[in-house]
Amino acid sequence: MKIIDMSKTIHYLGSLLLAMGLLSGCISTKKWKKDQYFLRAQSIEGNKVLSSSELEELYRQKTNSRVLFGYPSVVAYNYGKRRFKPEKVREKMVKTRAKYDTLIDRQEAKIITVPPGPKRERVRARVTRKVRKLREKKEEKLRDLNIRLRDGNWWMRSVGEAPVFYDSLRVLETAREMETYYQTKGFYQAKVKISTRRNERMKKVRVTYNVTEGTPFTLGKIEYITENKVIDSLLTEPELRKSSALQVGKRFDQDDFDKEINRIVVLLKNNGFYTFHKNYIGVKVDTSILRDTTKPALKPIYCQVIINKPSGKEKYHRQYKLDQVTFEIQPNQEIASTLKPVYNEKISEKSVKYQFIGKRIPYSSYILDNRVQLNPGRLYKNDQVLRTKSLLGALDMFKFINTSFDIPEKNNDGKVGRINARIRASPIEKYQFTSEFGLNVAQSLPGPFANLSLKNRNLFGGAEIFEFNFQFSIDGQTAASEQNRGFSSQEYSLNAALNFPLILFPTKLRFLFNDYGPKTRINLGYNFVNRPEYSRTNWRSSMSYLWFNRYSSYNLTISEVSLVNANLSDAFTLELVRLATLGNPLILSFVPGLVGSYYFTYTFNNTNIGQIKNAHYIKLLGESGGTTFNLIDRNFLGGTGKISDLTYFQFYRLNSSFHYYLPLGKKQKLAFRIHAGLARPYGVSTTLPYEKFYFAGGSNSVRAWAPRRLGPGAYTPPTIESNPNEFDYSFEQPGEIIMETSIEYRFPIYSFFEGALFMDAGNVWMIEDDSRLGSAFKFPSFLQELAVGVGFGLRLNFSFLLIRLDAGVKAYDPARAVGQRYILGDFNLLNPGKNGQTLLNLGIGYPF
Repeated sequence: MKIIDMSKTIHYLGSLLLAMGLLSGCISTKKWKKDQYFLRAQSIEGNKVLSSSELEELYRQKTNSRVLFGYPSVVAYNYGKRRFKPEKVREKMVKTRAKYDTLIDRQEAKIITVPPGPKRERVRARVTRKVRKLREKKEEKLRDLNIRLRDGNWWMRSVGEAPVFYDSLRVLETAREMETYYQTKGFYQAKVKISTRRNERMKKVRVTYNVTEGTPFTLGKIEYITENKVIDSLLTEPELRKSSALQVGKRFDQDDFDKEINRIVVLLKNNGFYTFHKNYIGVKVDTSILRDTTKPALKPIYCQVIINKPSGKEKYHRQYKLDQVTFEIQPNQEIASTLKPVYNEKISEKSVKYQFIGKRIPYSSYILDNRVQLNPGRLYKNDQVLRTKSLLGALDMFKFINTSFDIPEKNNDGKVGRINARIRASPIEKYQFTSEFGLNVAQSLPGPFANLSLKNRNLFGGAEIFEFNFQFSIDGQTAASEQNRGFSSQEYSLNAALNFPLILFPTKLRFLFNDYGPKTRINLGYNFVNRPEYSRTNWRSSMSYLWFNRYSSYNLTISEVSLVNANLSDAFTLELVRLATLGNPLILSFVPGLVGSYYFTYTFNNTNIGQIKNAHYIKLLGESGGTTFNLIDRNFLGGTGKISDLTYFQFYRLNSSFHYYLPLGKKQKLAFRIHAGLARPYGVSTTLPYEKFYFAGGSNSVRAWAPRRLGPGAYTPPTIESNPNEFDYSFEQPGEIIMETSIEYRFPIYSFFEGALFMDAGNVWMIEDDSRLGSAFKFPSFLQELAVGVGFGLRLNFSFLLIRLDAGVKAYDPARAVGQRYILGDFNLLNPGKNGQTLLNLGIGYPF
């Protein structure tokens, strides 16, 4: 089965897209009114400070979706409209009413045929149920027909878009809306003029909004007015003022006042002012300056932020300290429905009152105390409320966690009031069994998988979780030594893990992480892979510490040990020996080995699906393997790098990934990725464990190269006998250094179809030359050895699943001779797969 000779597939896809674009450019205008013009495009010119994407949100008319050269959605709509017969829909509505009215009458007539008595009542009850269902079905049918009558047939409703015609009134409203928006941003002199360009023959019009921004007003003196000394000290404190959106000399922006109001609310609520809300905040701006536009640059705006007094009985804004903190562990629904719960109580060392059912609290109060950030006697802080809910939720013990507060009426008249907090939590079921079945698509061919897992919560009463997982998958693979031969492989894995909600460590250092949702994970796993050439087993155990805060997560694995063994076929053994003579260390991944390491991983991620703001993803990893063996006398180990018949490895590994997402409006995005890593053996080891090498190429790497086949460096693989112009990428190419970068422009096409234009660059290198000539990393010549691929991607975004099809084209190939590496000009649209230049990648989810 060929996986990279995709010439015909890519050719058909390209021809289909081209045909769609050409056909969609033909929009019939015969039935349009004389004064109707198709709104071809809208643009904004002259804007320097405010972005076009920001102003485009103000359009009162939106142009139709465009694909390549035309508007397939409009073509589909017109196609459906020509075949739409509203009179037939009305006729069907009449028939539907008559049909169901007749059925209802027949059912109701059955009641009269039965003599009065118990039997008639039974018939009446049965008929009533049937009549209700018939009426519901009738209403549903009529509702669907009404939608069809209003919005048209399936082509018009689901596939097509009605053509958008130029409306001079709406265009004028858009211009006035832009001027108003500019005023909210400080440009009170801004003017927007409209110009149109019409194509009388094609009945199309382009609209341009010409913006003259003018000089913006800036902020002058900013004064906070309040009679509360505590609030005044918080608002005027220099360090806290630095986070304010209102700064002297900054351009006037109404949104900044909203940001400042929200900042003040958050600030005060985190300093004891529980009852404070934004309605107490007023803003005054010197509007006389805004009306005088003679010298706006010399007249900054004077503004006041006023903290108004509370209404009602309260004479001033009061701070509140937590008095009682109660944690109520609610019973499940079965217990609550069978009896009136009687709660017992326990006061913890932290003075938190726990209420529960039974003779003893079901969870360790010590563990819960570490997660509850609300401390009696301290000022109320809203951030601690949110953090408490987050930390308790991370325990995976409770269905929901609610917090509520009440202010005692008696003896609560001081300047600092008292407030009681109550946390209510309902436990999740102790045992949870889940099963997953689906299609696994990574850098291989698609294959089914099954995943079964069992979870036992609160195993020892300390909020521990025991997890047992079994996974089976069948993957379409390319052989490790032959890229063009496809087959299926089976993989089985068993995994058992015990999670403790704290750091298991003998010293007081373990307490430093209590505010960060700490977890200790002890894991034991078994993995078995069966492929035609070999079967491989891997026993693995590890112990890890994990903790997190808002956007960051940490993983310190203090021990990970893998015991690897393999059974090889005779033919494959001979092949591995032959590869070793060529410098390919694939044989080392099948030697019985002991791989021990510890590592630390830091991950920062502030991305959210659908968000319209810049986002970052950072992952850093540092790993040291075989370090424990440094503590053992080398004479005891014999200095051979073996323990008994097991080869052990000593190495270190550094890895970093950085992703950046830049939204270009609501539906477009620019995504950027950098990946760099270094792995090196030391001590008695001369090479790395095979799984610790780096590989380049594939659907999540440089997409124009097959998985794990790019590089290393300027190494030139042999050519195919049948085609001397195409390289034979039969062997995986491991490296000790990796550098990759990608940039991808993502945009909508139509409905759930999305597109992407991308460029990938990268390669792997060895630290020193092996038998693969040109594989060593050298500075600065490595820059000339970065492979470059470009391409187009088609994505089907179903919200719950994204299917990705990327066509990568080799643009710069470092495996070729200097002066012949730029090969994008060799690309042939009619034969895109010629000489292996184009690769089609199928994947699930975004590549990064």
